[in-house]
Amino acid sequence: MATGTLNLLDMQQRLVPMYHSKIVVVGAAFIIIGLSMKIALFPLHIWLPGAYTYSPSSISALMSATSTKVMAYVMIRFLYTVFTPKFDVNVIPIQDILVVISMVAIIAGSFMAIGQKDLKMMYAYSSIGQIGYIILGATMLNISGIVGSIYHFASHAVVKGGLFVVSGLIFYLLGTTKIDDVKGLYYKMPYTSFAFLIFALAMIGVPLTSGFISKWYLVLGGIAKDNWFIVIVILLSSLLTAIYFWRVVNLMFFVKPTDHDYKKIKEPIIMVIPIYILVLTTVVLGIFSEDFLMMAKKAAEVIMETAK
Repeated sequence: MATGTLNLLDMQQRLVPMYHSKIVVVGAAFIIIGLSMKIALFPLHIWLPGAYTYSPSSISALMSATSTKVMAYVMIRFLYTVFTPKFDVNVIPIQDILVVISMVAIIAGSFMAIGQKDLKMMYAYSSIGQIGYIILGATMLNISGIVGSIYHFASHAVVKGGLFVVSGLIFYLLGTTKIDDVKGLYYKMPYTSFAFLIFALAMIGVPLTSGFISKWYLVLGGIAKDNWFIVIVILLSSLLTAIYFWRVVNLMFFVKPTDHDYKKIKEPIIMVIPIYILVLTTVVLGIFSEDFLMMAKKAAEVIMETAK
């Protein structure tokens, strides 16, 4: 109503002299809040754990890999191509507010994941923290932060989608996704267990995985922003992620099955192949990252150029 258009570029140009309009400010606030609910940004995350946990694993994998990422993309477009950082500086400090909320989301999601007793519920609360990473990088207002955010889009989509597919295979063969029930899983389902290990390492941010690349650039973005608190939050979150994922790894690999007459379970090849495609993608994004990083940097440069 204020601009007479829905074209993003036209909107950006017409909104600049109207930044202090009450209509524009209220509209911006509603859009930010609505998008924050869609991406489950803390504390508007209440819908996500139940949706991810109680949906079929195939649906959980699809939602975690795509739906929240699309809304995060929309938020980035809104912050940079509808409004510009001038709106942030002169009217409402949206970027600074989102940086703080994102850091809280990263830590809160990690702490909530530690106490879960179900794999899918653990993944769901973990996703709240990972969404925080994406928004944090996008709101740092520097190239490194935006590159880290874009890379985390891809990394988290592959890794978290893979984890939900793994949990689906475990449920299909064992009838449960309870963490206590995966004791000695490596002795029964070695291929599934090894895939879980690779995804867990990527979530932690271990080198040679995609998670390391995205977190490295987010740390560089925090340094470029001269905000060492961001760096501390990322490192602390990685430590917390290691705690709750390594608890599962320990049960899988280093605790023998409680049933002494256990037998190896045949893992359907048609279900294992998609998992290992995602495992391979995670490793490729971690080792051969140059091409994707080049595309991410070009995108970041375009975003920053648009924001001027």
